[in-house]
Amino acid sequence: MLKEKRRKSKVRRNEQIMVKVEMISENKIHLWKDNPRIHTKEVIARLAELIRIHGARSPIIVWRKNMTVYKGNLSLRAYRLLGYREVPVALHDFKNEAQVVAYALSDNKGSEYAMYDDDLLQRLLQTDEYNLTAQNTGFDNKEFKEARLLWDSDLDVDEMKIKENPLLDRIAIICPKNKKEDIIRFLRRTYEGEDIQIKG
Repeated sequence: MLKEKRRKSKVRRNEQIMVKVEMISENKIHLWKDNPRIHTKEVIARLAELIRIHGARSPIIVWRKNMTVYKGNLSLRAYRLLGYREVPVALHDFKNEAQVVAYALSDNKGSEYAMYDDDLLQRLLQTDEYNLTAQNTGFDNKEFKEARLLWDSDLDVDEMKIKENPLLDRIAIICPKNKKEDIIRFLRRTYEGEDIQIKG
């Protein structure tokens, strides 16, 4: 009898995580009006560009009771900007508004917990066969340059002391000592085969 109860309990748990993703008309679902996250036009456009490149792959979480989005409000805005008439949606049931609001806030907060392993990130961004760019990874240009060159995240690339002598066609780069070899290796690999001499 106890084994049967455990089996049924396990089945119920499995049923809870088997959520169907379906394409639903974007005008049938609603943005969460009390969403505390701010979505500027620039942010919406950045996500829209990633969706344009990679397609619609992540479902929006909607409370079946009121057809309101509690995860994916930014995605819905981006889909609408791109002209999507149908969007991927996972309909969920929640006990009440208190539960769905707690879920929405915890989901937003949970996305802030993780940090990057800088060495692994640099290795991925410098893997040529991946053809990674700021555009297809979601980084802005400054972040992408910092990550590829292993510059410190608090170092402002735009304020690097770069001196150029047009008569000699030389460019001197002033950089942190502990990043010197990484930058030299990157430049040599990037400009291999070209008539450019790099000295460190």
